Amino acid sequence: MQGPWTPKRKSERIARIGDEIRNAVGAADPQTMWFTMNEVQDGAWGVNGNVVHIEQLVWAFDAERQATIRRFLDEGQPTS
Repeated sequence: MQGPWTPKRKSERIARIGDEIRNAVGAADPQTMWFTMNEVQDGAWGVNGNVVHIEQLVWAFDAERQATIRRFLDEGQPTS
Protein backbone atom coordinates (compact mmCIF):
# COMPACT_ATOMS: atom_id res chain seq x y z
CA MET A 1 0.00 0.00 0.00
CA GLN A 2 1.02 3.57 -0.53
CA GLY A 3 2.50 4.92 2.66
CA PRO A 4 5.78 4.95 4.53
CA TRP A 5 8.09 4.15 1.62
CA THR A 6 10.94 6.58 0.98
CA PRO A 7 12.60 6.64 -2.45
CA LYS A 8 15.57 4.76 -0.90
CA ARG A 9 13.32 2.06 0.54
CA LYS A 10 11.46 1.73 -2.78
CA SER A 11 14.79 1.33 -4.62
CA GLU A 12 15.87 -1.37 -2.18
CA ARG A 13 12.56 -3.22 -2.60
CA ILE A 14 12.63 -2.97 -6.39
CA ALA A 15 16.22 -4.29 -6.46
CA ARG A 16 15.29 -7.21 -4.20
CA ILE A 17 12.14 -8.06 -6.18
CA GLY A 18 14.13 -7.84 -9.42
CA ASP A 19 16.76 -10.22 -8.04
CA GLU A 20 14.07 -12.69 -6.98
CA ILE A 21 12.33 -12.58 -10.37
CA ARG A 22 15.64 -13.01 -12.24
CA ASN A 23 16.53 -15.97 -10.01
CA ALA A 24 13.10 -17.54 -10.54
CA VAL A 25 13.23 -17.30 -14.33
CA GLY A 26 16.97 -17.85 -14.73
CA ALA A 27 17.76 -14.45 -16.25
CA ALA A 28 21.32 -13.41 -15.37
CA ASP A 29 21.31 -9.99 -17.07
CA PRO A 30 19.26 -7.28 -15.28
CA GLN A 31 18.47 -5.73 -18.67
CA THR A 32 16.53 -8.82 -19.75
CA MET A 33 13.62 -8.27 -17.38
CA TRP A 34 11.30 -5.35 -16.67
CA PHE A 35 8.51 -5.03 -14.13
CA THR A 36 6.43 -2.31 -12.53
CA MET A 37 5.52 -1.75 -8.93
CA ASN A 38 2.28 0.09 -8.25
CA GLU A 39 1.43 1.58 -4.90
CA VAL A 40 -2.23 1.26 -4.02
CA GLN A 41 -3.70 4.21 -2.16
CA ASP A 42 -4.63 3.44 1.45
CA GLY A 43 -8.29 2.51 1.59
CA ALA A 44 -8.31 1.22 -1.99
CA TRP A 45 -7.69 -2.42 -0.98
CA GLY A 46 -10.71 -4.62 -0.57
CA VAL A 47 -10.96 -8.08 1.00
CA ASN A 48 -14.20 -10.02 1.25
CA GLY A 49 -16.20 -6.89 0.51
CA ASN A 50 -14.45 -4.80 3.19
CA VAL A 51 -11.97 -1.93 2.89
CA VAL A 52 -8.51 -2.76 4.27
CA HIS A 53 -6.22 -0.02 5.63
CA ILE A 54 -2.49 -0.16 6.20
CA GLU A 55 -2.90 -0.05 9.99
CA GLN A 56 -4.74 -3.37 9.75
CA LEU A 57 -1.67 -4.95 8.14
CA VAL A 58 0.99 -3.67 10.56
CA TRP A 59 1.05 -7.06 12.30
CA ALA A 60 2.61 -8.63 9.18
CA PHE A 61 5.89 -6.70 9.55
CA ASP A 62 8.82 -7.07 11.91
CA ALA A 63 8.95 -4.84 14.99
CA GLU A 64 11.25 -2.24 13.41
CA ARG A 65 9.03 -1.85 10.36
CA GLN A 66 5.92 -1.74 12.54
CA ALA A 67 7.41 1.23 14.40
CA THR A 68 8.20 2.96 11.10
CA ILE A 69 4.68 2.44 9.81
CA ARG A 70 3.18 3.71 13.06
CA ARG A 71 5.38 6.84 12.89
CA PHE A 72 4.15 7.39 9.35
CA LEU A 73 0.54 7.01 10.43
CA ASP A 74 1.09 9.48 13.29
CA GLU A 75 3.11 12.03 11.32
CA GLY A 76 1.99 11.41 7.74
CA GLN A 77 5.51 11.55 6.32
CA PRO A 78 7.55 8.75 4.73
CA THR A 79 10.38 7.47 6.90
CA SER A 80 13.43 5.36 6.14
